[in-house]
Amino acid sequence: VANSVSQLECPICCDAFATNDINKKLPRNFPCSSAHTICTACVLELSGQAAPRCPTCREAPISDIKVRFSQNAER
Repeated sequence: VANSVSQLECPICCDAFATNDINKKLPRNFPCSSAHTICTACVLELSGQAAPRCPTCREAPISDIKVRFSQNAER
């Protein structure tokens, strides 16, 4: 039987996604053309980089990651 849990984890930190953002583990879509999913904590870490890239496809964001996620991360 395949392990379905891997689809419910952040591929960067390997922590399980949460249903609220108290621990910053809510799934978020990175603003690449494929909208790969990573947790809020990893998105926030990437947003601090000078030239962030999607950790899955290495594509540059198609919108401003710093604005897009910093506003939503507090929710």
